[in-house]
Amino acid sequence: MATETTTVGKFVVNKQLALCYAIGTSATVFLVGILLGFFERPRRLRMLDIARENEIFLIANGFRDTGGTNVTHYDGKGNALRFIEKSGDRLIFLVAGKRGKRAVIQLAPDGLMIAYAGFGKVRTGFPVISGHRWNAPLQ
Repeated sequence: MATETTTVGKFVVNKQLALCYAIGTSATVFLVGILLGFFERPRRLRMLDIARENEIFLIANGFRDTGGTNVTHYDGKGNALRFIEKSGDRLIFLVAGKRGKRAVIQLAPDGLMIAYAGFGKVRTGFPVISGHRWNAPLQ
């Protein structure tokens, strides 16, 4: 069987060898994609589950998103909240119109929302929530 060659500019190209390289490269890329997808899928599915559970958490606690900049959310009791920051394992909101008041959503290490602390006055870095002074940061 004779090999077919073609001249491309200064180069002589073996058509059968070029076809083998093309098929081999395509197969390699396909297999790498399958393997990466196989190993990343559980993490991606867990992230989707966490997002779904967080949405359920917010609905259960009556949170509504306003889309605004001054007041970003309302909680279940109608308090106007402004998102300030995500600090470690909590989301911190400023209660609009109330000086020194913060509302806190506690997060698990994987980002799952696990508790809403309502709001309280901030003293020495620890919030007073529902009349109880915390002796340590939320955990």
